[in-house]
Amino acid sequence: MAINSKDKSLWVVDSTLREKSMMPGREYSEMEKLKIARLLSLAGVNEIEAGIPAKGPRECRAIRQMKIENPNTLITCWVKASMASIELAKRCSVNSIHICFPEETIDGSRSAGEFEKDLDGMKEMIKKSFDHFDYVSVGVSNPFNGDLVRLNRFISKATHFGALRVRLADSQNRISAENLQKFFETVKTRTNASLEFHGHNNGGVGIENTLRSIHGGADAVSLTVNGLGDNGGVACLEETGPALLSKFQYTNLNFYKLKEVARVVTTLENRRKPRKRATAAA
Repeated sequence: MAINSKDKSLWVVDSTLREKSMMPGREYSEMEKLKIARLLSLAGVNEIEAGIPAKGPRECRAIRQMKIENPNTLITCWVKASMASIELAKRCSVNSIHICFPEETIDGSRSAGEFEKDLDGMKEMIKKSFDHFDYVSVGVSNPFNGDLVRLNRFISKATHFGALRVRLADSQNRISAENLQKFFETVKTRTNASLEFHGHNNGGVGIENTLRSIHGGADAVSLTVNGLGDNGGVACLEETGPALLSKFQYTNLNFYKLKEVARVVTTLENRRKPRKRATAAA
C-alpha cells in the first residue's frame, strides 16, 4: 500500500454517515445506514465514521450493528470534545472514537492559561477514552489560519497523551491547495504524528486539496460518498479514489463497489426531495 517514495501507507476514512447526521432534514433509517456501511466496507475503506452518539439511542444501535456486520473495517463514533460526549459514546460498543476540538482551541487571541487548560482537558478525555476504546483519534477544526505554534503543541500533546491520529479539518475552505501542501510539509517537519486531512468542497477544491495534503505528508484522508456534506460537501470518495490509484498507487479501493454505494446514496437523497404537487387545470 505504498503511496510515495517514503513508502508511507495511506488510511482512507469515509465520513458519509457522520456528515449526514449533521445535515438538516430527514436522516437515513437504520437499515439504510447499515446498507451504506456494508457497501463501504466491501469497497475497501479502512474506517467508517459511523455517526454521533449524542444523536440518541437509535444512532448508537445502528453504530453497534455496523461493527457486528463489518468486522474487517474500523467503525468509529464521532464526539465533540467533552467528557459527557465520551460517556455517551460508550453505548456504541465500538473500538474507535474520534474527538473533535473547535477551532477556538488554537486561537492565538486566547490566553496561554486558557490554552493550557484545554490541553489538560484533552489529556483527561483521551485517558477516559482509552478506558473504553482501543483506537482514539482527535481533531481540530480549521487550524490553517490559526496559531501554528499552538497547533504544533496541540499535535505534540495529543500524541503524547496517546492519540493515534490527529485530524486537521478544513470545513470553511480557508486555504488554497498550494498553501495547504506547504502547511502539511511545515507541520510534518515538527512531528512524527499521523496526520489526517478532512477537506470540504466549496468552489470544487476538495479533491485537489486532498491530494495536496497527501503530497505534503498527510497519512490519512476522510471523504464522503457523492461529496455529501454541508458547506459545499466534502471531497468525493468515488472521484478521489481513482486519483489515489493513479498518483499514489493506492489499490485498496474497489471502484465497482464505490459506484454501487454512490447509486444508493443518490437514490436516498432524491427520495428526500419534496415532490411538486400537481396543479389541476382551470
